[in-house]
Amino acid sequence: MILKDFQKATVKHVIEKLNDNNRFLVADEVGLGKTIIARGVIEELYKEHRKKSKPFHVIYICSNQVLAQQNISKLNISGSDLHDAYSRLFLMVKKKQSNDQSDFIISTLTPNTSFRMKKSKGTAEERAILYKILRENVYKPGDRKVSGRLKKLLQGDCEDSWYNWWTDGYIKTTELKKGVENKIIREFKKRGLLSDLELYFNDDSSERAVDLIMKMRSMVTSVVIDHYLSADLFILDEFQRFNDLIKVNGDDGEKSEIKETAEKIFKGNKKILLLSATPFKQYTTQWEIENTEDHFTEFNEVLSFLVNNRDDTYLAKISEKRKQYISSLQNIQWDNPGSITDEIFQNSKDFLASLYLEGISRTERAIVEEIPLVSESSIKKIYPKSEGLKKIVSSLRFLNEN
Repeated sequence: MILKDFQKATVKHVIEKLNDNNRFLVADEVGLGKTIIARGVIEELYKEHRKKSKPFHVIYICSNQVLAQQNISKLNISGSDLHDAYSRLFLMVKKKQSNDQSDFIISTLTPNTSFRMKKSKGTAEERAILYKILRENVYKPGDRKVSGRLKKLLQGDCEDSWYNWWTDGYIKTTELKKGVENKIIREFKKRGLLSDLELYFNDDSSERAVDLIMKMRSMVTSVVIDHYLSADLFILDEFQRFNDLIKVNGDDGEKSEIKETAEKIFKGNKKILLLSATPFKQYTTQWEIENTEDHFTEFNEVLSFLVNNRDDTYLAKISEKRKQYISSLQNIQWDNPGSITDEIFQNSKDFLASLYLEGISRTERAIVEEIPLVSESSIKKIYPKSEGLKKIVSSLRFLNEN
């Protein structure tokens, strides 16, 4: 796949900044190939990584798995068929297939299925793994009463025949990573989960069952994040669709579960590439502002996420230069075109742009395709009619008199 000149320039800039600051946003206009740029970034980072013995792992995060499967082939630099290594954080407890010797791996995650555990019983596969862990490490095979209730708990909405296949056939052929079961059982004990299970076996209410499953899924995911989540690059595609992930706090002032999980995943010096043509609203009405939707707040949240562990002076510099820029812009003498080159205005503008470029780049279609902003051939001439003019004059008179 051949990159265009502007895409090559963007890739070079992104690599430079990712190596310095670990987080970067490509905000190119729709249709200019942000996914292709992401592929270029992967290729360059992969070259730097090749000397290492472990595979190069990309975790691609987007709003749904349909979009993920569409883009995974575009991001595949291996030249061979590539399967989705893991589609959920929970499933990273599974051992890598022995016949998979690829040195390049892509996992595709969605926030609603991997970052939020407290509102779902998960998939049949996840619950079958929970059954395997508990059955082989906590409860003896001969205890039919406990075995039956454990299976009933983790069956969820599956029919008996379907879940029997998961708990019998699937479990026998599925291997988990070395040591993961011990870590999970320790987590269960530490957080009182095994005691909660005993209570359930004596009172197997459906409400308690759902709560138990959600707790177990959350604990397993925590173990995965703490011990088994390793990626050389995270890609957040169209992240404005799940912006809870980067918000400081939710609308109620509290951190969302998605945000808390994201903070655990992204802590440290993880390389994160964000892709979005519209990372924040460019304009909000007064009504939207009154209803807690403010484009400037969104912009600052994106900046704060990109800054991460950088020194505290970075955002302060941006705030200072932004005020200086706006002040000098307001003082320009618009009837004197030469005043726009005012030194304070130009310096603040250039310095502000350089600060933004530390974490953000954007290419407009009109720049790279030489398309005029307005096509004269598409302009439709509209001539006013006398009746319309009379109404305008009448309205103006009314306004002037009142």
